[in-house]
Amino acid sequence: MKARYFLLGLMCASIVVGCSNTTNTAADSETANVSAEKVESNKETVAKEIEVDAYVTIPKSQQIYVDFPVTITDIKVKEGQKVNKGDVLFVFDDSEYKAEIEKQKNTIEEIQVEIERLESVTNPSVLEIAELEDELGLKQSYKANGTNPDIKMLENELAVQKVDLKALEDKLAMQKNILEVGGTSQEEINALEDQISSKNEGISKIKTNIHKLEESESLEISNLQKQIEGKRMQVSQDDSTTAYGIKAQKVKLKTAQLELKLMEEKLKQLGIKDNTIIAVNDNSIIYDIDCLKEQKVTSENTLAKCMKVEDLVVTAEVPSEDIADVKEGDNVILDVYSEKNANINGKVKRISNNAKEKDGDTIVEVEVEVLEGKDLLKVGSKLDATVQIMK
Repeated sequence: MKARYFLLGLMCASIVVGCSNTTNTAADSETANVSAEKVESNKETVAKEIEVDAYVTIPKSQQIYVDFPVTITDIKVKEGQKVNKGDVLFVFDDSEYKAEIEKQKNTIEEIQVEIERLESVTNPSVLEIAELEDELGLKQSYKANGTNPDIKMLENELAVQKVDLKALEDKLAMQKNILEVGGTSQEEINALEDQISSKNEGISKIKTNIHKLEESESLEISNLQKQIEGKRMQVSQDDSTTAYGIKAQKVKLKTAQLELKLMEEKLKQLGIKDNTIIAVNDNSIIYDIDCLKEQKVTSENTLAKCMKVEDLVVTAEVPSEDIADVKEGDNVILDVYSEKNANINGKVKRISNNAKEKDGDTIVEVEVEVLEGKDLLKVGSKLDATVQIMK
């Protein structure tokens, strides 16, 4: 790595003015005075300058991809290009994927037709059995998981009433203590005791209602089981086979409908508009573009990466022997090789607590907050950084 140091000191010079045909104008005199003031200002504020290597990184970025198979037909962005929300980045052809969606819809229709056919030739008792089994399954699930909505509502109310009861009991205990020193009356104590008694009665009623619902739930399950057994005695083996066929088709239908929903949801992916991929944030930079025209891609392919300009981080590598002089807030001047006349300035934002070995040198990483010219920086760029150590 490189590190050049400049100590600024007072410079003394003797100016000998001889006779000539040319005389200094007032403007020349004013310019000289301004230059002298600037030099004097620098002398007063900058004690030392350290030139070090620096580089641009991005701590967080967003991957750009399509969550379903498409063919990239056009690339509208270049490496390192700055974009804003809504700008088109890529154009794609998703006709094959949409054809798969239509195919899935046809599959669902075929399953529905088959269910209707089976139901039309089935003993009505078989259909009744299927409905009863669905109802039985739901009630058994409620009982096993404690999710009966009517019971849950009462349980929630019971919990609220118990909290209220505890508050009243605490208040009663406090009032009794106050009563001992004459701070309250017996009438207030009696009123609280009446409220607690009423609250206990209410809680008792809720518990009774919960118990009745639980008993009713068990009875309903038992009755459904008996109805199903009675219906099964009225159907033949062929009818039973058909019934299981209907049930299997309904499971298949539910699965196909879920798959269709997932396929259609992917078309609503953030950053997808019609057949294009667009930028979702303002003031962003596209980099690491990794796709070609006419390339088929899936969700496993990262087309590019996107970052916000404000997330760019410049890290300067300060030699360990000079790090003691560097402090947060020191000015940093950055020089980008590709931008000769660029004015990129910043300040020391954070200094690492740990030193590290790099290319045989011991350096400490210093994070630089860029205050001016951040748009000129690119991820991975190497820079010359001049850290100004202030007096």
